Amino acid sequence: MQLFRRKGMAWVLTLLLGLMLLGCASDLERTKKAAEQGDAIAQDKFGTMYSRGEGVPLDYKQAAAWYSKAAEQGLASAQANLAFMYYKGEGIPKDEVKAYVWLSLAAAQGKSKDAEGARDLVATGLTPEQLNQAKALATELQGKMKKKKP
Repeated sequence: MQLFRRKGMAWVLTLLLGLMLLGCASDLERTKKAAEQGDAIAQDKFGTMYSRGEGVPLDYKQAAAWYSKAAEQGLASAQANLAFMYYKGEGIPKDEVKAYVWLSLAAAQGKSKDAEGARDLVATGLTPEQLNQAKALATELQGKMKKKKP
């Protein structure tokens, strides 16, 4: 009788684990579909999944691509994530000027003190010319993104 209970319990646990995995797969598919349809939050989430190898293979190039799509739509978290990819050179060439640009855009939204602090830290490694270039690029990109918004 106890053997039946153990096997029955194992079957129930296996079933529950299977259902959880199906739920994760369907969450992944929903996120992917939303990301492909242009949802910035889903794109940022998909970037994070690729940057951590959660539910998808670890792939920094894919992470950077998804973060970029969301960042260009003005999502502050994606802008900060993309900046860190540029700063570390993960999936894209290391570029501290671009890291500063994206952190500036994220910080300008006032939603993240972390982005502001990171931007200021990145600035300490830039030459005055690079800093001026980064500030000009951030201003230009910010203007382009405002024009895109309805």
